[in-house]
Amino acid sequence: MKILLAEDDEILVDVLVKALTTQHYIVEVATDGQMAWELAEQYPYDLIVLDVGLPSLDGISICRRLRSQGNLTPILLLTAKDTISTKVLGLDAGADDYVTKPFELLELLARIRALLRRGGEIASPALKWQELELDPNQCKVTYRSHTIHLTPKEYGLLQLFMHQPNRIYSCGSLIDHLWSFEEPPSDETVRSHLKGLRQKLKSAGLPDDPIETIYGIGYRLKPEPKIDVESEVQTIWQQVKETLLERFAVIQQAVVASQTGQLTETLKDQAERSAHKLVGSLGMFGSDQGSQIAQQLEQLFQIKTRLRTSQIKKLTQLNQALQQALEQMSGQSNLFEKEEPFSKVEARVLIVDDDETVLTGLQKLLAPWGFQVIVINDSARYLEIFEATSPDIVILDEEMPVLTGTDLCRMTRNLTQGQDLPILFLTAHNDVETIDRILSAGATDFVIKPLVNPELIIRVIHRLEQSRLLRDRSHLDSLTGVINRQQSSQAISKLLSNHTSIDFAVVTVQNLKQINLDWGCDIGDQVLRRLGQILQSVLPNSAIVGRWGGAEFIVGLPELNFNLFAPQIAATLEQQSFTSETSVLTGAKCLFGFAQFPQDGQDLQALYRAAITKLTIANLQEFQC
Repeated sequence: MKILLAEDDEILVDVLVKALTTQHYIVEVATDGQMAWELAEQYPYDLIVLDVGLPSLDGISICRRLRSQGNLTPILLLTAKDTISTKVLGLDAGADDYVTKPFELLELLARIRALLRRGGEIASPALKWQELELDPNQCKVTYRSHTIHLTPKEYGLLQLFMHQPNRIYSCGSLIDHLWSFEEPPSDETVRSHLKGLRQKLKSAGLPDDPIETIYGIGYRLKPEPKIDVESEVQTIWQQVKETLLERFAVIQQAVVASQTGQLTETLKDQAERSAHKLVGSLGMFGSDQGSQIAQQLEQLFQIKTRLRTSQIKKLTQLNQALQQALEQMSGQSNLFEKEEPFSKVEARVLIVDDDETVLTGLQKLLAPWGFQVIVINDSARYLEIFEATSPDIVILDEEMPVLTGTDLCRMTRNLTQGQDLPILFLTAHNDVETIDRILSAGATDFVIKPLVNPELIIRVIHRLEQSRLLRDRSHLDSLTGVINRQQSSQAISKLLSNHTSIDFAVVTVQNLKQINLDWGCDIGDQVLRRLGQILQSVLPNSAIVGRWGGAEFIVGLPELNFNLFAPQIAATLEQQSFTSETSVLTGAKCLFGFAQFPQDGQDLQALYRAAITKLTIANLQEFQC
């Protein structure tokens, strides 16, 4: 964004220019009114900041002239006169806002942002192109939530393209918008900044170049690919389907409870809220019928008195109709019975309950969903069967003779294989004391009896998915996102047994300790995180990348030469900027130590020692240079 600042106070100019350029604005300065008028006539600006008391030509007169010529550029007046008449004169002359001297810098910056938004140049708080986002309020560019550090000129170019995505800008037009008239660059300089911007966007992971070159004319933001709306809606449906089914399960639980005379006010309120949420969400996914049914259910649950027989019958009918509507939305005739989310993954469910009827019912319920169900009616045999079957999830009844559910839960948590295992309780009591006892024993979740089929299924699936996600994440290094030492050691050892030729490398950040001391540990962590990302993006999918510890990463590359990729890795890291609240580091370096299998070693440890030796030599050579 380009701002004309007309102010004759040199100290104030210096402060304002520094503050505005820090926010990535391009600032041109005029020290008298005549100069400001000539610049405003000749060059396009996004905002004009005028001091009222300028020599040669005052700010109010300039404002009046610009408006008389049809210039609609937002104008902010700076005035030392805190009088109503001055403010009225300025606003009547066409100014959009004013700030009275002395003013707080933060207030001035806020008013500038507000005027730019009001002026139509910033249509929304954030500008987006696919997953690339530019926030003009924070002067921040991100891709998939990761910050991209740009120079002021690179930021200005991207902002200009994203503001008007359909407009083609020539090199001359870009110069007019982003460079001061005192420092006009060559077309080659503009192209150089464009190249730098493109490289940083590519390094950030963008699969496509967002900037399109129109040969012989100029540059523009590449049109986004057309979205398949139907496909997009279907994708969203798959993401939220489980949540919708959970809401339906609450309604179904309330309906069943009403039939047995066990509908509590708490459950009724929960069902009302669930129905209310389904009214909007089902309508959004095109099920007007489902939305209307949910609305009728909501109205019935809102009845404060005890439900009559006719009302319970109506609830039952609506509940069945809502299930049918959900099945139609999913394209399945038996949404709650036949779907097999674990058909490709064997999930073992161990159920402990002294009631044979319950065990039989749960077996019939879970088996069609692809679960392998193991049942126990004698809690004394629990440990024996647990160790023999190694279940993926355990379902415990709370009230059992000999050993209660809480006893079994505590026993499970004391076992190594049971520490992170999902444990689901079945209980007929929902009082605070019971729930607290269950959770204190180590329960993951609980279901209140009488059981409602969809609710139990959903909770079992949900807890299994969470467990598997946590297990998968345990293989990753928490800072860098690459696999950890244990996992990378196993993966590379497997490579050694399956390939005849492997390039092995140790990659490290040069002087990480010194970076942490000079720039702070936050900067050091950013460097490590970015190096991990670079290694994963530059190297082919066949490569194993893991964090060995500290500043070290290890790489196993089958049938390929690592030297083909090392220069790009080093150059990409050196181009990065790392910023904290107090520090900025540019040009971090990495060093490489190479070894080859089988020439330099027959196993991982031998290869690591060989690579470390070469890394030490490389570090000494770098130091001598």
